[in-house]
Amino acid sequence: MRERLTGVLIVMLGLMVFSPSFLFFPGEVQVEAAPGGETTRYGFTPNITWSVNPGFEVWALDTGNLDGGSGPDIAAGGLEKIQIYFNNGQGTSFTRGQTISLPTGEKIVRLEVADVDGDGDDDILAWGIFNDVYLDDATQVSQTPTTREFRFNYFENDGSGTFTLKDYITFNNVFVLVYHPYYQDGHWDMTAGDIDNDGDVDAVVVTGQTNSNNWVGSVNFTVLKYDNGSFHVAQTLKYTATRTDPWLWGLADLGDMNGDGYLDLLMVVEGYLSFSNGPALFPRVYVQNNTGSGTFVTSLNLVGIIQTSGSRLVCSYDISHGDFLGTGYTDILVTSNYDVSGNMISGMVWTIGGMANGGFTRTFQIYLEIYHWGPREISVGRLDNQTGDDFGLVFWYDGTLDPSPYDQINRWSATAVSSRPLSYPPAAVALRQMEPGRELPRQIYRTIEVDNMDRDTAGYDDVVLGGDNVTVVLTTYPPPKPPRVLRATHTPLPIHNDGNEIMTINITATDPDGWKDIDRATVDLNPIGDKLVTLQPTSSDPPSGEVYFEYKTTVAPEIPPGLYECNVTIYDKVGLQGEGKLYVRVEQYNRAPIISPSAPREIQLYEDTPIYVEGVYDFFEDPDGDQMLIYLKTESNLWGKSFANNLITVTLVNGSDENPYPYSLHIQPVQDAHGTTRITLKATDGIRDSEELIINVTIISVNDLPKILGISSPGKFDLLLQEGRPFYGRILAEDPHDDNNIFSYYAEFLDDTEPLFRISEEGEIRWTPTNDDVGTHRVMIYVDDMEGGNVSALVWFNVTNENNAPRIVSISNGTYTYSNLAPGQVVEFTVYEHDFLNLTISVVDEDIEIGEQTAVIFTSDLSFYEGYRLIYDPEADPFTASITMKMENAFGIYCTYPPEYPPLTGNITVVDQDSS
Repeated sequence: MRERLTGVLIVMLGLMVFSPSFLFFPGEVQVEAAPGGETTRYGFTPNITWSVNPGFEVWALDTGNLDGGSGPDIAAGGLEKIQIYFNNGQGTSFTRGQTISLPTGEKIVRLEVADVDGDGDDDILAWGIFNDVYLDDATQVSQTPTTREFRFNYFENDGSGTFTLKDYITFNNVFVLVYHPYYQDGHWDMTAGDIDNDGDVDAVVVTGQTNSNNWVGSVNFTVLKYDNGSFHVAQTLKYTATRTDPWLWGLADLGDMNGDGYLDLLMVVEGYLSFSNGPALFPRVYVQNNTGSGTFVTSLNLVGIIQTSGSRLVCSYDISHGDFLGTGYTDILVTSNYDVSGNMISGMVWTIGGMANGGFTRTFQIYLEIYHWGPREISVGRLDNQTGDDFGLVFWYDGTLDPSPYDQINRWSATAVSSRPLSYPPAAVALRQMEPGRELPRQIYRTIEVDNMDRDTAGYDDVVLGGDNVTVVLTTYPPPKPPRVLRATHTPLPIHNDGNEIMTINITATDPDGWKDIDRATVDLNPIGDKLVTLQPTSSDPPSGEVYFEYKTTVAPEIPPGLYECNVTIYDKVGLQGEGKLYVRVEQYNRAPIISPSAPREIQLYEDTPIYVEGVYDFFEDPDGDQMLIYLKTESNLWGKSFANNLITVTLVNGSDENPYPYSLHIQPVQDAHGTTRITLKATDGIRDSEELIINVTIISVNDLPKILGISSPGKFDLLLQEGRPFYGRILAEDPHDDNNIFSYYAEFLDDTEPLFRISEEGEIRWTPTNDDVGTHRVMIYVDDMEGGNVSALVWFNVTNENNAPRIVSISNGTYTYSNLAPGQVVEFTVYEHDFLNLTISVVDEDIEIGEQTAVIFTSDLSFYEGYRLIYDPEADPFTASITMKMENAFGIYCTYPPEYPPLTGNITVVDQDSS
């Protein structure tokens, strides 16, 4: 056996820690926490139940149900062999099964156990390299690429644990060795899973090709899909170097990174990067999203997320995934060497924190400086059976702390079991180092697998190690210890029994097995009139291991003052409990006045109308029966007796000297103001004040009557009009307080049956009186403000006339009558000889009818006829005149008509008697 530097590290909770240096304190067992409150009962005892030398050095192993039994069984691969071991179901012994022989020179460096063909039996996928060259510690090689043949192997299980090579694919792979302490054990990669979501298992292998500079010019991720017993190349993702900086190797892992149910591809491409202060070696991390059909498309380029500057060497070895930060999202793990000081080799486990929708945040690190750790292979599981994934890893290291990684001195160091509590997020990480020479046999450990090998019902995963031997390490945890109550207090102290004051109970507990083991707390508050309450943790402090509970309650007035003892019980998740006491000090306390349920919250009054609000004292009540004083908040936000603003003035009026407590409010609205405001009252018993009573005050607007300008009580005025002359007038009104000045107008005619005129919307009167309108007319004018207010004024319209000539309305000879005569109309009568012509003429004079004239005068130019008489009666109504003429033979010339003689003609004129 060649001595080489190896070890095993178990990381509980999967917590990634910010870097400073990591220190170890041997022998001390502590409980640590993860971001978001994850914890574990840290400090398991490694119990090596079985270890065997398979006859070759194991470079890869995996677990699964290989024989159809209880499992998990083990498949271990190395140079030219794969060895099967069957579990007895308890992880305490394993039966040697089939030894699968491989071609000469082939060494298995990656191995996956999975049900490839979907028949219910786990098969084996193995990734082998031919003619591998292992370099011992002191050797360095040139930077010349070396071509190696790699082979992908599929071994089918017949169901009983017997395997047959079903299919294989070979690859000519470029492999570069440079500065072996960084690249030691470096090789190309393989991962497996149901990529195309068809129920069988596919694979991804990583290979390389040279470029023109004789370096690894490209890293190829080849997707191999299973179909009907064989694999075929379905897709190749090629990452080609774009400058002289070479690629060196690649790593791959499959996992659902964005929560869509399909396996995505995680990739690391390792190579040089040039910086201004020198070259650096860093892994580039990529995520290829699965479309659902097994085709990968570029999603996230995380290049630079693991990168600092030049003259640093970060040499990746393995990549995996899981919820290590306790966020519920999938994180990424990458292990690497790390050159911290130019030539001092350290180790680093990088965690790229997952976020929602497949995003990622900055990197957290476990920075392994002491003993020059070189982390290698990772296996993810639930080592503490708590929320959040854990992982185990194997490493090599030089324990001398000197800067040379090649001196082969002091290869083994003391076993360290410890944790490193940090003073900043994300809290801490719990580590368990199982070191060869102490808790593990002194030998080489190259590969690791985490699985529940003893099938314990608690679900704790165990560890399988491969190297010189195949070793099963069961994770045995110490028996649980009961939790303890550290403190139980309440605030305020004391609490008063008024039923209103809130008491906050705070309980602090701890558990030697870890703060997450604490499940709940109960507090018996029956002594203070409450009940038995069950509390869940409200917060925790992982570095101190303390868990905090909080509960709020009150103490009723019927609980007398005193010191009360309440029992506190803390329970852990396995049923153990710890007891404690909460002492509650209760004191009697004056209770503040309260607002009476009958207190008004709204007051309404009308504009310009003050009111008194009585019974203000009864707006409040004092639970203790104390006398109260009432105060009104002033406009300066002080407490006094008066308040004023632009709407109201309020005065708080006390009662009499003998009884000062009735109180009343005098509320005086500001003239013509209306709107909403509020007043604030409070009561005090001299010690405590009530809450503020806010009363909203609404001043209701009252509609003011409009005014007819120029009208005074009783509102009469005269208008003098004349017939035939147009009259125009406008009614002027105003509404000064309501300020709308929008009116409607109408008229009522008191002396007329028909309207004399119409009033327009603008209040205009247009009227040309006729002779019929002569006289006095009383008209009531109304103005309405359209809001229910109206006023009226009585207007006298006096219409005078011009002198009108009288008119003949009828002429009659006793036989025939002419009526409705038009001015100048000619009338004719027939008179026979020796007869008398008797005419009766009726005249109307409208001036006489309205009292302007007293009589009319009749004149005629027929007076030269013999026997002519004109008689009129000035008292008659209508005025009447009579004409009498006798037609003698002598005048026959005048009487023969027609046609011999012309008619008797003449004019009759009627004029006003008073006319000039």
